[in-house]
Amino acid sequence: MDISEKLPTPMKKRKNSLLAPQRRFAYLVLIIPMAVLFTFVILPTILAGVYSFTDYNMITAPVFIGLKNFTEMFADPIFIHALRNTSIYMVVCVILQVGVGLGLAMVVTREWLKGKTFFRTTYFLPVVLSMVAVSIVLEWVFDSRVGLINLILNYVGIPAQPWLTSEKTALFTIILISVWKYSGYNVIIFTAAIQNLPKEYYEAAAVDGSNGFTEFWYITLPLIQPAILFTSITSAIGSFQAFDAVYVITNAVGGPNFSTMTLLLYLYKHAFDGMRFGYGSAVSIVMFVILMVLTMVQLRIGRANETMNA
Repeated sequence: MDISEKLPTPMKKRKNSLLAPQRRFAYLVLIIPMAVLFTFVILPTILAGVYSFTDYNMITAPVFIGLKNFTEMFADPIFIHALRNTSIYMVVCVILQVGVGLGLAMVVTREWLKGKTFFRTTYFLPVVLSMVAVSIVLEWVFDSRVGLINLILNYVGIPAQPWLTSEKTALFTIILISVWKYSGYNVIIFTAAIQNLPKEYYEAAAVDGSNGFTEFWYITLPLIQPAILFTSITSAIGSFQAFDAVYVITNAVGGPNFSTMTLLLYLYKHAFDGMRFGYGSAVSIVMFVILMVLTMVQLRIGRANETMNA
């Protein structure tokens, strides 16, 4: 008798863990999501890569022009301006969204806080609002003449600020709007991560006489690094694709004087306003490469930190 027949069922070697009907059902269930993924993600990415080497206006047949779109793009000072603005926007948004989200999560997970459900709902409410609606409302809030912010500043004796009409403050104002809107998502992620931390670590630290800061620095922060990595990547990807707030607030011009021009708005202006879909595809490929490299770097840093802490 084969000795393997005496082993428990989970330890036996089985060639197929699923029966044939189960496999057919699994493949059938995957057809629709795979078709959606191919139609709306994979195929458009491939076509964008092809059209980036052409002169294409969606009316006449595309004409192959090689790297002309890319050379023109990097020689365009407005593109360089948009790249710089998008980079600043992304870096500041990631730092503030992760920092604010973590800070608020630390508050709503305290045992002494009353009404936690109310605060969590309040923090998350801006996330579910339309960015277009938020931009329209906050455009009036930050208006340099009748905006609520300047009215409050005047009340306390501070001069009114040209929030959206100055090159020095326009981009920063839009960053504040994005941070207010999207930080609530990070609050939920960090709250779940903190609540799942083992209580034994904090009890042992309390015996050793630790305080709140040392518990946060040496226990909470290292243990929620996966959550920090996840929120950093999602915030970076979302910030790098900034469009709707800039489009609404600046009337699709990225002003004043291109101080709020982002890469996605730059792509939109050329592809849809200028009917240069080949050039717009080239911009999208550059954005795709930058995001891919950025994500890989963040993942590499995250894995390195996990290895050091292991």
